Amino acid sequence: MGKYRPKAGDGAFDAPPALTEWKMRVLTIANLCLWVVLFLAWIPYTAMVGFADPISVEVRWILVLTAALMALLAALRIRRQRPVLG
Repeated sequence: MGKYRPKAGDGAFDAPPALTEWKMRVLTIANLCLWVVLFLAWIPYTAMVGFADPISVEVRWILVLTAALMALLAALRIRRQRPVLG
């Protein structure tokens, strides 16, 4: 039939190490700061070279995707009633 597969909670082996709240908070704040720096650097670059520049397009996709993932993370943390910043 089926083989017994131990789970993390039944004592068969240690649970994987979890990030503590303060580490998660630091990583979230660092991610937001880096996003803001990239966004603030992208605005004058786009004004100088144009909106259709290949580099501008790539950076725009990175900014949009990262913002969407951060919004999804915030929505999940709010839904689970956990602090948004860790």
